[in-house]
Amino acid sequence: DLISKKNTFEFQLPDFAVKNGNYICQIYVDRKDKIWLPMRLGGVYKYDSKTKKGLIYASKKGLSSNTAQMLKEDKNGTLFLIGRNGLYFYNQNQDRFIDFGKLSSNTNQDWYRECLFFTEKDEMLLCKTNEFSIIDKNIILKNVNKTNPIITYAYGNNFDLSNISNQINIPNYENDITLVLSNFDFDYSSELVYSYKIDNQNWIDLDKGLNKISLNNLSEGTHFVNFKILGNSTFESCTIIVNLIWYKSKYFYWVVGFLILALSIYFIWFFVNKKTKERELQKRISELKLCLLQSQLNPHFLFNCLTSISGLIKTKLYDTAEIILNDFAKLMRSILLNSNKDLISLEEELKISKQYLDIEKVRKNNTFDYEITIAKNIDTSMLVPPLVLQPFLENSIKHGFVYKTMEDKGLIEIKISKENHSQIIEIKDNGVGLFENINPLNSHQSMGIEIQKERLQQYEKTHQLKFNISINFRAKEGTIVKIVSEIKNSI
Repeated sequence: DLISKKNTFEFQLPDFAVKNGNYICQIYVDRKDKIWLPMRLGGVYKYDSKTKKGLIYASKKGLSSNTAQMLKEDKNGTLFLIGRNGLYFYNQNQDRFIDFGKLSSNTNQDWYRECLFFTEKDEMLLCKTNEFSIIDKNIILKNVNKTNPIITYAYGNNFDLSNISNQINIPNYENDITLVLSNFDFDYSSELVYSYKIDNQNWIDLDKGLNKISLNNLSEGTHFVNFKILGNSTFESCTIIVNLIWYKSKYFYWVVGFLILALSIYFIWFFVNKKTKERELQKRISELKLCLLQSQLNPHFLFNCLTSISGLIKTKLYDTAEIILNDFAKLMRSILLNSNKDLISLEEELKISKQYLDIEKVRKNNTFDYEITIAKNIDTSMLVPPLVLQPFLENSIKHGFVYKTMEDKGLIEIKISKENHSQIIEIKDNGVGLFENINPLNSHQSMGIEIQKERLQQYEKTHQLKFNISINFRAKEGTIVKIVSEIKNSI
């Protein structure tokens, strides 16, 4: 019968604590069945079930006046307490709490409630305002019973060290270092006086309560630092090694001498062989670069065609998509037949261009037309680079005719002519062109145009074909592209 059960009264806070708003934040039972009560205004009560009394652990037992939030034990039975601005552990031999945060050189005493945990490997997880850390508590706890101080932290201008051994290595440009000392068996750190000496100098006493040894302008080499608590005859030691400047080392001179000798031999070999191998090397580089440019151009061209077909399908223009797909198949056949050729006939190039323009006309709802004019003195069997016209045609359609309609159609004129010893391909459109205040170098040219310019430059190295490309941007009137060649029977 739960209603008839009675509660058994055990312990009540003193009246003065209740009146001041001090209440219990947690009830924790440790492995020895001791009951601990962290308090809101600071301190921890340990309840004795035999005497029915609570023993308060406050400032005289190592706890500062702040909210005691949570108690937890690790696997070894060490009791840890987290408060508003501190982390402590209970030292059973001294029967007091010790500030774990200060011993671990923690400078940020900003803790949150319920942010202390232990993993299955007994690692301590500790959360602060904007971070959480895994703390190796054993480094601190194993030194608790030592009478001499230890170095818990070291830092300089641009470095800090939290795991300190008996030897510290620092670079020569960081020759200022501060050592932070801690002692574990002293109840009141404010009354402690540390002493230290470096190398063969005299002992220096720090002010009472200070625990930082500042060593400035250390020379290169090895320094020995001794430190102790004033009044103790024994002391601890630490070795600080300031590394030698690299360019003062004898090995540096050996390396420099070897490099000078090696560079001298290399430059002699380089200039002797440069004249005989330069032409062959340049030709090979040009051939490889030409292959790369062609591999860039063809995928770019195919991508644009496939995008056009995809757009028609998405808009449910299936009949139109079927027509353009058939034209695209013919176009692909022509491209594949000429994909491995460095040069093709002008007739074949014009055929590919017509197929491309027919595809784009359908996709653009016939908002532009095109005309091809070939002068009588032009031999259409002359050789040209494959897809030499396509990037410029694409630029006219994509950018020049962006505002064209069925009533105001765009027009592309392809004219092939011959003047003196120069043969000319001219591509002219009546598109929007560019305003005069726009730099042509920053205009919306397609990637294919830039590739085409570099590609035609390579033909001069691999096929002795010299090209001159000019692009005239007319304000609001369109664009004229001229490809001029001075080589007979090729453009």
